[in-house]
Amino acid sequence: MTRKLTFFWRRPGWTIAVAALSLGAWWWIGGAPRGVATTSSSASRIDYYMENFTAQFIQPDGSAPYLLRATFTAHDNVADVTVLQQPDLAIQVPGLARWRVTAGGGVITADEEIHLHEGVNTVREAIADLSPLQAYTKEMTIDAQQGVAHSTDLVTVFTDQATVDAKGMRVFFNEQRLQLLHNVRARYAP
Repeated sequence: MTRKLTFFWRRPGWTIAVAALSLGAWWWIGGAPRGVATTSSSASRIDYYMENFTAQFIQPDGSAPYLLRATFTAHDNVADVTVLQQPDLAIQVPGLARWRVTAGGGVITADEEIHLHEGVNTVREAIADLSPLQAYTKEMTIDAQQGVAHSTDLVTVFTDQATVDAKGMRVFFNEQRLQLLHNVRARYAP
């Protein structure tokens, strides 16, 4: 008894399965932009995306002390926010110490507030009369127009001689000041 050999492409079910598998593999390997949701309803929300994003924030007086970089960014046109991956914000006001704020992720809102999350590290470099400091928290919001940042999460601040823990903080970039809000505990090592 002879048996007729049929190939999988002659069967519509196999053809659809192979096409779907091929499309899925292409999407997973590199066809889809990184960080963008893969559902059809959310894909239409993204109107642009960029890798190695850089933006300069210009103040009303014409100065540009804020330089924002991110490894990836995508703009959600429905929520009117820009999503950031690994944002790195450098703040340099002439005559003042340089600040640098890094995080795992973040969002820029329509009113230009920067909400950082996934571990926020804030570093102030040393200058003649100020020692360096480093502050770590889970989330932080930066108002670039006002030059102020705030967090309501737990904060750990490291300086040359002390480690300070607190609940919440405000950072005044233009005044070179960091204000701890609640439950402040310090460890000092002379």
